[in-house]
Amino acid sequence: MNRFMKNYCLAILALALLLAIAAPVMAAETRGNVAWIEPDDHTFTLVDDDNNVLEMRFFLTGQILIDDQEATFWDIQPGDRITVTYDRVDGELVATRIECRRLN
Repeated sequence: MNRFMKNYCLAILALALLLAIAAPVMAAETRGNVAWIEPDDHTFTLVDDDNNVLEMRFFLTGQILIDDQEATFWDIQPGDRITVTYDRVDGELVATRIECRRLN
């Protein structure tokens, strides 16, 4: 019985380690102003609050909200203040969610 418990615990530990390695990387978030947008290429340039210039790509499977309403990438405009949730994929910043508040 003791050997069974040892093997069982070892198997659980190996499974936990495998799941930890395979888990997706946590998404990052930043805020800033849209400096440039290329709707046809699904890319945009963001100047964040620390004045870093970030070039990002947006996949159409992502989500865009403007004033809490669903929107499209073509609705984003230079000068918009946005919050972006993004991942790094093959060295490229890929936005998965864009939230915009426009002053009315």
